[in-house]
Formats: sequence, structure tokens, C-alpha cells
Amino acid sequence: MIGFVPTAKTLHRQKIWFRDEPVERTSIMPLFDQDSQVKQLIIILPEIDDIYIVPWNPRLVKLGFLGSKQLQLDLAELKSYSRFNSSSFSCLYHYDPWWVLERRRFWRYRDLEQLRLTNCANKFEEGVMAVCFSRDLSELSKFMIEHGALNFSYRSAKLKEMTWRSGLSRSKSGSNRRRINDRITSQWYLDPDWNDWVKL
Repeated sequence: MIGFVPTAKTLHRQKIWFRDEPVERTSIMPLFDQDSQVKQLIIILPEIDDIYIVPWNPRLVKLGFLGSKQLQLDLAELKSYSRFNSSSFSCLYHYDPWWVLERRRFWRYRDLEQLRLTNCANKFEEGVMAVCFSRDLSELSKFMIEHGALNFSYRSAKLKEMTWRSGLSRSKSGSNRRRINDRITSQWYLDPDWNDWVKL
């Protein structure tokens, strides 16, 4: 596919267009199941740091060819999704190498701990450096795997087909979180679109 391919990074602290206005520094984190199908979206607005969990539907997300991002919601409608409970995401996962939900300002949410535990950024034996989603955010479509310095490949796979690290609970120590954060923010790598552009 030629054009913008959404990744966890390009959905993190971005300008998101709602029906009534754009909001800068908004984060979207898809929640997906073992078959890599997205069921819900975690949406975090800046400034007030509110968390919303919105059910995914085929008309919800519109991505432009060059990367503009639009949600078919207005802000008043979004706020109706501010209450959530752990049963709605108990069997789902999200990928967040920045560990956003660990931050103190979110502690007021009753079911936050269960939502934190859905983060699978630390769960794989393979060196997963990024995840890519379909353009409508309906599924996690491929993993970017590190094989060594400046040596990467893309792998299309169901989440359940990945090799999970043994002995891991659904929590993470601070030292390991920092290690993953450092790898994500300090290394350069090819944009997921690159393989498509070189075919031109």
C-alpha cells in the first residue's frame, strides 16, 4: 500500500481532527485481541489528561493519504466514553513503549491498573521495535522486528503467533520500562512506508 501507514508512534501525541475541532497532542492507542483485531481505542486528550475508551467501528477513523487523522466524533460525544470498567478490556492488549498510563496524573481512574496491564510492549521474545495498524485501525497488521544494528524486518502475524517472554506477569519493572523507552526514542529506523516507496 502506498501512503501513510499508522504506527504506535504516529498515533502518539499527534494532531487529531474531531468533527468540531482539531486537538493537538492527542494520543490514540488501539486495544486489540489475540487475533490482532482492534476492539476499542484508548484516547487521551492533553492538558486535562482525560482517558476515554471508545468502541471501534468501521466509520470511526479516517486517515488522510499524507497522515492527517480524523475521528468521526465531536468532543461532547467523546466525553460520554469517560467511564469504563476492566471487564471491557480484560482480554485485550495495547502497545505503548512510552508507558503513558504509568504517569501519576492518571491515578484517579479506578480501573487504571487493569488498563495498564494490557500493555504488551514488554511481552515479546522477538525484538519488536514498532507495530503497524491498518489504515482504518481495525487491526494490528505487522510488527517491525530488530535483528541487530540497522537491521530490521517486517512480520505479518497474529498476536497469538508471537513468542511471548516466559515468566512475565502483566506488569513491568521501572528499569525495563526505561530500557524499552530508550530504544524507542534514541534509534533511527526506516519509516514503515519505505518498503512500499522503493517499489516505485
